[in-house]
Amino acid sequence: MADGGYGSSPHPAAHHEEIFGSEGDQFSLGKRLAEGGQGSVHKCTQISTGRHYAVKIINTASRSFKCRKGEQQLLREIQNMEVLYHPNIVNLLAHMKEPY
Repeated sequence: MADGGYGSSPHPAAHHEEIFGSEGDQFSLGKRLAEGGQGSVHKCTQISTGRHYAVKIINTASRSFKCRKGEQQLLREIQNMEVLYHPNIVNLLAHMKEPY
């Protein structure tokens, strides 16, 4: 999850509230902001604070994720983002794996 700015989705979807995260740190999933080959980026709101963030949802079942050693690359990206703090770089707030 990354703190950042938001754009508008070209295809508004029917709104239904989806909650994710641990019991003490839950988020409400908002509108889709962008979509790519491995997943999508959505606006989300931290329920306890009302703060807005962007969440990157990765489809680990996608062919492009599996063909490119996606899990290894994703873990490396997470490790790098956990130690980077700079005002011009999107900061990682948290990461989680949800069962589906």
